[in-house]
Amino acid sequence: MPTATPARAAIRYGASDYLHKPFDVFFIRDLIDKCLSRRRQKASAAETLVALQQMNEDLSRELAQQNISEEHTSELQS
Repeated sequence: MPTATPARAAIRYGASDYLHKPFDVFFIRDLIDKCLSRRRQKASAAETLVALQQMNEDLSRELAQQNISEEHTSELQS
């Protein structure tokens, strides 16, 4: 059984799990599948975040333009 310090260090450097020897090939396959799934989920979340940020910027610009237009119309009517 590994001590806590090397296990923590391994995770800090990017390990997602700790393998105990001897290990089962089927366990490793399942572990790799889980890691790949988490990586895909993180990538998807990052892409979604970028898309939402872009939409937010676009909507903010559109709203600012509408506010300017409304102010201009209000000034002309006065």
